[in-house]
Formats: sequence, C-alpha cells, structure tokens
Amino acid sequence: MNEKSEELLVKLALLKQGYAQKLPAAIDQIITGWKSLQADTWDQDNLDALIFKVHKLTGSSGTLGFMDISQISSRIEELLRKAKMKGKRLDHPQIAKIDEIMLEFKHALIILDEENQPKIDGN
Repeated sequence: MNEKSEELLVKLALLKQGYAQKLPAAIDQIITGWKSLQADTWDQDNLDALIFKVHKLTGSSGTLGFMDISQISSRIEELLRKAKMKGKRLDHPQIAKIDEIMLEFKHALIILDEENQPKIDGN
C-alpha cells in the first residue's frame, strides 16, 4: 500500500471515529422527535422533519460503514414515509412497531460502544 492510500485510510478512520461519537446525539434527536410527534397532534411539518433526520442518518451511517444503524433507520424511514403518504396518524400497531425499532437503535449503540472500547491486554 502506498503512502497516499495509507493517509486516506487514516483520514477515513478518523472520520468514522468522529461520526461514531456523534451517533448517540443524532439517534437521541430522532427518538425525541418521534416521542414529540406522538405526544403532540400529528403534525405534517414535524413528520417531514423527522423523516429528513432519519433519511440523513440512513445515508450517512451506511456510507461510513455503520450498517446496523443504517438498516434500522431505513426501516423507520419506510414506515414514516408510508404514514406521510396516508396523510394520517399511525395506528397503534404501527406506532408499536416503530417504538420497537427505536429500541433497536439503543441496542446498536451499546454494541457500537462495546466494539470501540479499548482492548485490555492481559500481558
């Protein structure tokens, strides 16, 4: 591997590391937006804003190799887009399904955190 390739890999690793550090806040914003959408009247503007955040997370996480996060957010995005097309509030089973998927975000973050912990060498 040449020097430029190694330099590029180092930059990519730093980019992924920075992104991983920002993931919990991005996911919290999505979870908060989802809770707000449920608590308030079902508002199309809030739904659009949430879809945008989820879409952005789907793409950026997939691009940087965080495939679990990307797949989870893609499933949420699909359900939210269906709700938007219907133009009405989701029913209880649909809400429960999104709630369940939102919990998967938390699980994925725990796994990501564990993977990024420094390894303790027994020597």
